[in-house]
Amino acid sequence: MAERKKRRGSAFGKGMLIYALVFLALLPALLRPLWNYLAEYEESGPDKAMERYLDSMDEAHIRALSADFLAGLDLRYQDGDQAFAAVEKVMGGGLRYALKSADTDLRHATYNIRGGDQLLGTVSIAKGEDPRFGFAPWEVEAESYDFSWLLGEDEITVPETWTVLCNGTALGAEDLVGEPIPFELLKDFYGDSRFDLPSYVTYRVSGVLGEAPFTVLDREGHEVPRDAEMSEQEQLANCSETEQEQIRTLLDGFLQRYIDCLSNASRNIQGNYNALKPYILSGSDIDKRVRDNMEGQAWAHSGGDTVTNRDDLLLMNIGNGYYLAELDYTLDTVGNRGHVESVNRVIVIMSQTNNGLKVIEIYSL
Repeated sequence: MAERKKRRGSAFGKGMLIYALVFLALLPALLRPLWNYLAEYEESGPDKAMERYLDSMDEAHIRALSADFLAGLDLRYQDGDQAFAAVEKVMGGGLRYALKSADTDLRHATYNIRGGDQLLGTVSIAKGEDPRFGFAPWEVEAESYDFSWLLGEDEITVPETWTVLCNGTALGAEDLVGEPIPFELLKDFYGDSRFDLPSYVTYRVSGVLGEAPFTVLDREGHEVPRDAEMSEQEQLANCSETEQEQIRTLLDGFLQRYIDCLSNASRNIQGNYNALKPYILSGSDIDKRVRDNMEGQAWAHSGGDTVTNRDDLLLMNIGNGYYLAELDYTLDTVGNRGHVESVNRVIVIMSQTNNGLKVIEIYSL
């Protein structure tokens, strides 16, 4: 009898095991409607609709949203691709949405779309009319974006002898703003009507998106990077190789003879002046000053002043046949303490004459 009960219990256990296995096999099918119900419930919320909306923000969507705005731009100073790139930059990532509760009810919701701290636009969504599992999906009803805040202006300051292009268009007088800005190195010469001195000028373009696509060309037509840090000497150096050779040849002969006139080391005042005359313009400022100084040199002279080195920092054509050279020279002076070296910086002004290039003035810096 006990053995029969044991067999009956074993059969019952096997039956329950088979039942359990069948139930587990059928469980996914039994739960699928519940899962679908929960999934539809989850996807039917307005926030889920907005997440899907932001995920749809690809290039084609952005082009559609910005088409009217881009069509109204003045594209003289930027092309369509450059303008769209500026729009795409703010729309291409990092967008977030925030509910506008005042414009929301059970069937409609409006959201602000922001990129960083900037309000980009609004999106209105509404419940659809084709419910599944009793839940109607939310669908985009309207989109409104304002990209006018991207419009700005950009400006650049360059020497007036340089050319500025914006998207291939050369900027002109109508694009200039403000007054010309003097070069610091030339500030003492702007009042002299003999010279046609350059200044800095500022160009400004308006209605551009982002940084204007400026291309800067120097006097020779060579492109200069917009962020290049150039000294005034580099910006003003405009002499041709032939002009540079003429200036250096003149300075080679002039500088030592000018020092000899000042120092009277040879104790031959007239001889020093005669040696200098071929290098200076007769009647010029430097000629008058040297001759005025000759009167007091009979009682003054040095033990010897020799130019041992010269460094030409700038050779410049300043217009109307005039040239400017900024240079350093090292002077070896023989005095009571023996040889003493000093470095001096001067500006030499020269003029083109029928007899070649001549010095008309020298200034100590």
